[in-house]
Amino acid sequence: MVLRSLQTRIIVFFVLLVCVLQGIALFLMSAANERIAKDQIAQELIVGERVFRRLREQNSQQLSQAASVLAATRDEGTIASVLENHGRRINANVMMLADLDKKLLADSLHTTAQQPVFPFPELIETAQQQGRAADTVLIDARLYQVVVVPVLAPTPIAWVAMGFVIDDAVALDLQALSGLQVSFLSRSGRGNWTVHASTLPSPSRGDLADRLGAERAIVTLPLADEEYETRRTILHERGDVQIAAVLQRSLREGLAPFNRLRDTLIALALASIALSVVASRARSTGWPVSPARFVTVITHRKPRPAGRTRSAISPRASTICWNGFSSAKRKSCGSPTKTH
Repeated sequence: MVLRSLQTRIIVFFVLLVCVLQGIALFLMSAANERIAKDQIAQELIVGERVFRRLREQNSQQLSQAASVLAATRDEGTIASVLENHGRRINANVMMLADLDKKLLADSLHTTAQQPVFPFPELIETAQQQGRAADTVLIDARLYQVVVVPVLAPTPIAWVAMGFVIDDAVALDLQALSGLQVSFLSRSGRGNWTVHASTLPSPSRGDLADRLGAERAIVTLPLADEEYETRRTILHERGDVQIAAVLQRSLREGLAPFNRLRDTLIALALASIALSVVASRARSTGWPVSPARFVTVITHRKPRPAGRTRSAISPRASTICWNGFSSAKRKSCGSPTKTH
């Protein structure tokens, strides 16, 4: 369509100019909002990591206290039955007993094939120095939180280890307290990560295991159809085995308030552009400056007497037309007719 009217060209130019400026403003605002949202999520992840570590420490203390109380009791029976009774009282998933020389005496998970040596001697060494020890370890490709305490009579005569499996239920409990997505992973050497427990849906778990690297800073990971701000914290690193907890927050959830504001601004911008176009087009079609005066002209025009030409205008209508229109329009109305 050829824009022959100068006024139409001006209208189109200014509408395009406003659209470009609004687009630039929205782009800059979206970039700033995303940066602010990422900064806020990063602070949440840092605070969440502190809360997570504090919760694990409190949980380890509670488990150690419970294990110490049970280790001090005197149950009659075989070693296996004693371990089974103690484990049932505090809902432990694995129980082990080692002598002072770190030789494994009993294991509730492997009742037939016993190992000659306690599998976590470093925990016994820590317990000898601090009175108790706790760590996250791998047993049969599953994650356990294990506490080690001495069996006193009244001096130490043995070491008892109690393990509690880390599964999705544990991750959900931590999510309820921290407000973050929680996952537990492990890997050997430079191999791929294995997800043992997580609050993420199944498709996202596979992507997390494939894309999680060795960096410990906060990074953005695309998982399934969402992006997550991710922070990794090491729970256990001994030899070539790494066990990590991954805390995440959905970037879409963090941007939700900013997106609502953006949508509102877009709606207001479109409404203002539409009103500007309508107003400009209305003026170009010859609307009077004052709609009220325009209505007055229409409603107070006298009927044209017979024999008058079509262009004749009554004195009152001519006067109203002269007063109501701009100077550019007065020429079409002619000179105002004086009334006597």
